Amino acid sequence: MLSTTPAQLMDHPESGGKGFPDACKAWQLSREQVAQFFAAATEYPELPHRSFDHLPCEITGTLIAHGERWHYRINAAGTASWTGDGPTRYFGCSAPACAPLALLMPDNGEP
Repeated sequence: MLSTTPAQLMDHPESGGKGFPDACKAWQLSREQVAQFFAAATEYPELPHRSFDHLPCEITGTLIAHGERWHYRINAAGTASWTGDGPTRYFGCSAPACAPLALLMPDNGEP
């Protein structure tokens, strides 16, 4: 089971530059693309904010993994988190497979 919502602009609409609200609104991930994102992503012990940028645009939803239901957030800059009954899990995707799934990839290509 996997669900996904349309991208949501977070914080202030002016965040991310003048044209960014339109880019966020146009960014979409299907259920299959969400699954591809997490298949290509690397799990980290904490949010990999040093290696990735952050954009005020997120796609959220729910998924079932390892027999548990998780609420996920994918940031347009290639980071994500899963929250559930246990500890939060953090992900970042710098793999080439994530380039079409994010609005901004890390500059160095590797976290």
